Amino acid sequence: MEQDVLDYAATHLHVMTIRGDCASVNLLEQAEVQHARLFLAVTTSEKTNLVSAILAKKLGAKQVIARVTNPEYLCGEQKEIFRELGIDSIMSPIQLAANEIERLLQRCT
Repeated sequence: MEQDVLDYAATHLHVMTIRGDCASVNLLEQAEVQHARLFLAVTTSEKTNLVSAILAKKLGAKQVIARVTNPEYLCGEQKEIFRELGIDSIMSPIQLAANEIERLLQRCT
């Protein structure tokens, strides 16, 4: 099933997908991450996302975004620490959904 998701993304989005351990320097080098304008670390593993985003940036990716679930990582001080480590943006699908619900509720009132 995972390969189906990767195939769909590669076919319908302007992205390169690779199956493997994205926290592996060898895999990132094989993927030529140094030429990436954008590296998205969006696996279901928060730790894998953070490590792979940091590695991708250190290897030369222009911009990196990591998906997280821990709300502490979205707070100012911790967010700044991740920025210092090279992660340009941290996003949480739960927080994005909550923001969208709030926006829709404000629009209805």
